[in-house]
Amino acid sequence: AYGVSSGNAKATPEAPLARNTSSRLDEGRNFCNKLWNASRFAMGMLGADSAAHGGTSAPQPHELSLPDRWMLSRLGRAIKAMDEALGEYQFARCAEIAYDLLWRDFCDWYLESIKPTIGEDQLQQTVLRNTLDAVLRLLHPLIPYVTETIYERLREIDASAVPGLELAAPTHDNLLCTAAWPAMDDSWISDEIEQEFARVQTLVRTIRDVRGQQKVHPKRKITLHVNAETATELFQMTEIVRSLAGVGTIAGPDVEHAENSVSLRYFDHELHVSDLADALDAGAERERLEREISELTKSLKALDGRLSNPGYTEKAPAHLVDETRKQREKVASDLQKAQSDLESVA
Repeated sequence: AYGVSSGNAKATPEAPLARNTSSRLDEGRNFCNKLWNASRFAMGMLGADSAAHGGTSAPQPHELSLPDRWMLSRLGRAIKAMDEALGEYQFARCAEIAYDLLWRDFCDWYLESIKPTIGEDQLQQTVLRNTLDAVLRLLHPLIPYVTETIYERLREIDASAVPGLELAAPTHDNLLCTAAWPAMDDSWISDEIEQEFARVQTLVRTIRDVRGQQKVHPKRKITLHVNAETATELFQMTEIVRSLAGVGTIAGPDVEHAENSVSLRYFDHELHVSDLADALDAGAERERLEREISELTKSLKALDGRLSNPGYTEKAPAHLVDETRKQREKVASDLQKAQSDLESVA
């Protein structure tokens, strides 16, 4: 490869140019690209004119939005998990933690959640600046050249510290490799916040599934119909749901006159989405419901078979049997709902 790129050699049929055929190298390249693009977006929002560029007061937990609290909680867990993995020389585990933190938590959920508000929210900009700094430090032992290059730009962007998140400055030539390992107070780790955000993730995934099943255009803004209880729960999450699920309007539960209404389950609530297309393809909706009914029928049959087997109900731990019964009730309820929806479409 060097000979060809330098002009000192030429690929021939007898001696073809060597190519990378390792999927692991491809995965590593994709990971570095993800970090590079995410960092460019973040630093673009934290430029010289950003409110996070010095002077912003240190954010307190009660002042932060749900995505910010969630991201700091996930960061705190990742730092603890990385410390434990490094202490036990589990380097493969370190790579898994790094992947989950950057790709899933930081890129897929946090950055997407704050896009509508980051430009005007000074505290959010401060959290983003500190979080990216911590992420680079955690990734530095794995991809030092990429993280060092990104940090060269990030270090020029000043911001207030997040209380309880220690990010000591580099000790030599402003190099990331001489900066301290991040440390975070456990008070930022919150099961409650993570569970609350998990409910948002569930709703977003459910709406995305419906959009995919109905082949809704990615840029189309749909309408989400919610009941009073769900509306109260989503009060602090409205912008997140709109941004991540392509929702334009959140309306009341009355969908009698709504165009292209499709139902969905959100925990114990039945919600609807409408305005999925200019004209609803009733045939496609029937096909979807028929597939769902077929899958639920198979699941129900399997659960009934398990519960009718004395070898299972008498010998298995009681909590497993109870869990199976609850699962059977949920599948039966979902099946009844799907059958009812099919009748309304027909």
